[in-house]
Amino acid sequence: MSRLAGLALTLALAGSAVAQSKVDFRREVLPILEGRCVKCHATPKIEDGKRVEEPDGDLVLDSRSGILKGGEGGRVIEPWASKKSRLYLRCTLPEDDPDVMPASGDLLTAAQLATLARWIDEGAEFGDWVGAGKKSAAPAANPVAAGESPTVARWRELGKGLESLDDATIARAKFPGRIEPLFVGSPLLRVSAIGRESEVDDKVLAALAPLAGHVAQLRLSGSAVTDASLATIARMTRLIDLDLSRTKVTAKPLDKLLALESLRTLNLHHCSLGAKSGAVLARFERLEKIYLWETGLDDAALAELAKLRPGLTVVGPPQLPAPADPAPEPTRRRRNE
Repeated sequence: MSRLAGLALTLALAGSAVAQSKVDFRREVLPILEGRCVKCHATPKIEDGKRVEEPDGDLVLDSRSGILKGGEGGRVIEPWASKKSRLYLRCTLPEDDPDVMPASGDLLTAAQLATLARWIDEGAEFGDWVGAGKKSAAPAANPVAAGESPTVARWRELGKGLESLDDATIARAKFPGRIEPLFVGSPLLRVSAIGRESEVDDKVLAALAPLAGHVAQLRLSGSAVTDASLATIARMTRLIDLDLSRTKVTAKPLDKLLALESLRTLNLHHCSLGAKSGAVLARFERLEKIYLWETGLDDAALAELAKLRPGLTVVGPPQLPAPADPAPEPTRRRRNE
């Protein structure tokens, strides 16, 4: 039986049960993470005040705050949507895919994949688990509050005093993607075009204007938005994280976003910015991280931007090591059923 067939059978058997208790994170999910993931994705080790060992991809999986924060590519868990959660999807890739996780050692079994998927689809609840050496806390009304990361603390401060929008106001925007609280109980919103990219264009985005003051995270990667949408985005005064990768946005109109005082992360990967766009990007003095590979900026331009903005993390193309001498083909890993 193939690993995919085994997974399908396991999921079918799980779904056939008349009644199931919810997955217990500490008892059922945590052992999977500790056995397969935490070796490469542990909380950074600090010696003499310096971080001496970093987690792969800046992704920490041994604490609640780390799992909720995600890594370099953003969130890895989308509660109630395992098929949109990278933590699950990377583990289901074919055995010979270079991106399959875990990167070494045994792959997750079909039963483990089914458990992980069910935990996410049930809302990805952690119970009283906090992790990373901290004592467990009683379940809070806001599941992010215990073991809160600096990022979430910033979000909480940004939304202080802001009233949550009612469902009717959000529904009137008729946005085909997802609109959800940035975290449970927050008045700030996460807006994502994921899965509906072709339906999100400048006109659709303009309909979000009544929600503008509440949008803190805007994910438009691969959508049909163009430079015309930058005027709408510029009104999102609490925007922290903006992903415009793989869109038709260009460099010259980006100055419309300079007034966004809260903007800290900007993803322009695979946008046609041009070789001379570094001067425009250097003017974003509050940015902390910018993604710029496949944008027309060469290594020299990226280095110059980093020089102009020493506090800015400039993420360019991955630096691949020189080819090594041919090695014997490794033994293929198998997924136990």
